[in-house]
Formats: sequence, structure tokens, C-alpha cells
Amino acid sequence: MKTLICYLTIFLTSINLFSQDLNVSLKDNKLQGKVIKVEEYTYRYDSNMDGYYIESISENNYNKSGNMTTNIYQYFGSYYQSKSTTTYSYNNNKLISDATEVISLLDNKTTNTSTNYIYSNNLLTKREYISEYPSIIEYSYDIKGNLLQAISKNNTGETTAIYDYLNYKNSDSYTKIYKYFYKGSQESTSTYLYENGNNISYSFLGKNSSSFYKYTYDSYGNTLETIMNDNVLSSYNYEYSSDGNWLKKRYAYKSTYEDKTYNVFSFRKITYANGKTVGNTNFDIPFIKKYEQKNEYVLKTLEKKEIFNPLEDPEKVDKIYVLKTEGEKFKVKTDKDVYLTSKVSAVKHTNLVDMIVYHPKSNTTAIAHNFSDNLTRQEMWIEATIISNTHNMFWCVNENKNWYITDKGMAFKDYNLYTVKYSTSNPNDVIMYKDNVATYIMKDFKNAIAHKLYTLEKI
Repeated sequence: MKTLICYLTIFLTSINLFSQDLNVSLKDNKLQGKVIKVEEYTYRYDSNMDGYYIESISENNYNKSGNMTTNIYQYFGSYYQSKSTTTYSYNNNKLISDATEVISLLDNKTTNTSTNYIYSNNLLTKREYISEYPSIIEYSYDIKGNLLQAISKNNTGETTAIYDYLNYKNSDSYTKIYKYFYKGSQESTSTYLYENGNNISYSFLGKNSSSFYKYTYDSYGNTLETIMNDNVLSSYNYEYSSDGNWLKKRYAYKSTYEDKTYNVFSFRKITYANGKTVGNTNFDIPFIKKYEQKNEYVLKTLEKKEIFNPLEDPEKVDKIYVLKTEGEKFKVKTDKDVYLTSKVSAVKHTNLVDMIVYHPKSNTTAIAHNFSDNLTRQEMWIEATIISNTHNMFWCVNENKNWYITDKGMAFKDYNLYTVKYSTSNPNDVIMYKDNVATYIMKDFKNAIAHKLYTLEKI
């Protein structure tokens, strides 16, 4: 009998550990003129309270050279509230360090991270990311000073990602290819096409999923549409100042689980170096009325009971929705807005893109597809596909037929207690033995599709 080798894999790394683009200059942020401060308020309608609320407040400050010195961002939601402050330090107009403090407004927990930027011959050659999970990026260039490659490494020196930069037309038009690695194996490839400094397309290819997006922009470089497979997923409308800085914005996106479009409205006050200001952050009803028809337009305070009061733990769950909050963190709720976040367990799928969620009281297992796709927006709930309403253990294989098991939304812990052999009655099946007693069966193992979940059946 052929003995199978089992690999217990725990996925703790984030697919995108840090942004490749710094976005700290006026040019990066599509701002015209000598701007020194941008204040922005974002408003959203909430049907539960039949009114609008302030979803976020941000303030960006710039020095006379047009480089950002501080970014303050506050987010207010029914599931997560935080305030982050990032300060940037420069030497001869080169960013040399940043430091970020994030405070959770719900439990007052604070996290701190920082980054050091190291240069050689006026080119950024290394970025050191300092946090609970430190990491670095190392950069290399061609003789013209064009970025050729960036390599990300974790705190053990293992390569986690490689960014290749190709097909330069000029410094703002090129192709970026992002390859993600896990334990030495390439797991996915993302391709970004840039023209005139704008990302005009993005494609993702994983072991079990793929996606393709296109983006359009106006003459100022602000996004107009996000398109997937010729379908418009989101769109933007702006009103501008006389020098081309947007002051009012409507962002419209399609729900992932309803045939409905949602609107988010943002208003900015911009201050220039000479003291002149344009725009304001007020709740602008005439602008909102152009795109959203309501019985009344009232600004309210989001009810705190949605944030602090735990709701009942249901015996039966018909639908599960998952939302990213920050990084790989998430919230879970039902279609009745019953929050299950503290009631579920979850593990990243072996394809490193999907997430498996398990709710024990209802014995419900679901898959949140593309959870770790870096285009999955934090403020959009995605419907998870329910694959079982009874307590099942699941198994899957990768391309090399290495197999994995999940139990109650967690990685299986008892591999060392089992031995595995091909079945004598059906050579396509695999039997798991504990203390020489046949316990579980992986049916049709030889024909299993990589990364597809199958029920682990008890014998």
C-alpha cells in the first residue's frame, strides 16, 4: 500500500503585507496647486435608522514641498470603529520613516506600527516594516532608475512576494506583476497595468479562482468606473473646484447579495498655502438629492446598540455574510443582521483566497469566496456559500495531492494520531486509521479536484 504524507498547514500570513505605492505626495493623491490640508467627511444612509450618518472623517496635512506629514482617519460603523494617526518624516524630500497608531474606539485597544525607508544613490532600496510580524521589501532598478523588482520577506527571511515591473513606456506607464508565495510555493499571480500613473486593469489568478477588472478615469486622474467582465461594479461622480480638485463625490457600488445599488457621499474642505480655502465638509442635501431619493434627508447618530449589544445566537442560519474590517480580520452576520462574529470559527482555505466559516450552534459551514482578494472591499458584505448545515469535517487536496482537513472551521489537530492507506476495495479511496481501526474515508481521492472541499465520512 502506498502511504500518504499529510501536511498540517496553518495560514497566518496576509496575502498583501504592505502597499507597494507610497501615496504621500500631492501628485499621488491627484491634488492640484499648493494644497496644505484636505479635510473630508463621508456620509452613508442606514435603512435601520432611516437616516444618514457620518461613516468616516479624514484629515491629510502636507508640507510646502507637497509631501504628506500627517494622516488622521476615523471610521464609524455598526461593527467596527477606530482612529488611526500616521506621521511621515522626510530628509531632502525623501520619505525616511512613518509611524501609525490605531486605536479601537470600542475597546480602547491600541496597536503601533512603523516603517523605515532606506536609500542608496537616491533610490529606495529597502523598506523595513516594524510590527508584531516584522518584514522587509528590497528593491532593484535598471540603469535608468526604473524599478525592476521588489522582493518581500518575512521575519525568518522567507520570500513571501515578488513584484516585477515590466514594459516601461515612461515612469508612469508600465506593468506590475505580483507573485505571492507560501512556504516556497507560488500560490497566486496578480497583474496591474498602469498608464499615465493610473491603474487601468487588474487581473488575479489563483489556484482555484480568477478575476479581471478594468478602471476608467477622468482628465484629473480620478476614478470613474470599476468594470468586471463588461459589468460596471462601481462608479463615481464629482464636482470640482476651479483648479481641478474634487470637492463633492458620489461613490455608487452594487451589492454583492442584493440587486441594489448603494451610494456613499464625500465632501471636502481644501486649504492652500496662501490661506485660501474651498469647499466644506457639511452634509450637502442638494448634492445627495441628485443621486438618491428619500422621504427626508436627516443626519443622525449611529445607534450604539448595534455595536455593543450582542444579539441572540440562532439555532438555524439560512444565510451568512462576511465582511473584512482590517487586514485579514472580519465580521460575520446573518441575513437578519444577527451578528455572529464572536460565535464562529474560521480558517483560510488552502487556496489562500477563500475563507471557511463555521457556526457551531447551527452546525453551519460556509465559504467566503475571494475573501483575501485584495480588491475585496472592507465596507462591503459578501455572501458566503453555505455547504453544510450539519457538523461535517471536510478534506481537500492541493495540486501535489497533499491533503488537508478542516474541523469546525479550524485546522485539524490530530494528524499524528492517524495513518492513511489506499482502500483495498476501491483503490481510488483513502482510509484513515486510528489505533489500526478504520475511522474515516476520503472517497474518490485520486480524482479529487485541487482545493475543492469534500465531506470526510466516518466509517
